[in-house]
Amino acid sequence: MKYEINVLKILIAGAISLSGALLAQTTGTLRGVVKDPAGLVVAGASVQVNQHSGTLRRETLSALDGAFELVALPVGMYEVEVSADGFKTTKLSNVEISIGRV
Repeated sequence: MKYEINVLKILIAGAISLSGALLAQTTGTLRGVVKDPAGLVVAGASVQVNQHSGTLRRETLSALDGAFELVALPVGMYEVEVSADGFKTTKLSNVEISIGRV
C-alpha cells in the first residue's frame, strides 16, 4: 500500500539515553520512532545524524515498528534527517546528546 502523504514525523521519545557510569561516559544513544502524519509507523526509513562539527555522520534504517537506534554517539549537537520513499525529507536541527539527560 502506497501512501500519498509527503511528510514524515520523527518522534524521539526518550530520545537520549545513556548507559554506564556517567563520569566515564562520553557517548549517548539516540532512539526514536518514525511515523507518518496519520500516526502510522514507517519501516525502512533512512535516519541520518550529522554532528554539527562535521566530524561524524551515522545512518540507520527504521525497523518494522518504525523504531531506530544509533548508539555510541559522542556528546555534541546534531542534525537528524529522516527520509523514506514517497515522503518529504524531515530535518531536526540542534538535537543535543549530552551526559545525564534522558
